[in-house]
Amino acid sequence: METRLRVEVSGRTIVVALRGTCLRSVFVMGDAPWLICEDHGPDDSEAPVTKVEFRAMAWKAANEAAKKAGLLA
Repeated sequence: METRLRVEVSGRTIVVALRGTCLRSVFVMGDAPWLICEDHGPDDSEAPVTKVEFRAMAWKAANEAAKKAGLLA
């Protein structure tokens, strides 16, 4: 399922979405040394995962992308 995640890094903002669904989360690197979730997109009753499962996958993917982008140690 994680292979269906689309992760986009733009500056200090990371957007994670699950392809084929409305599930989306936006994370921002603030002044603290961790990501802040600014927005969770709408629920999608047709999605193959629950909103809670998606949020866990999105958090993990966003942290990995932030590390690759040099935003997190």
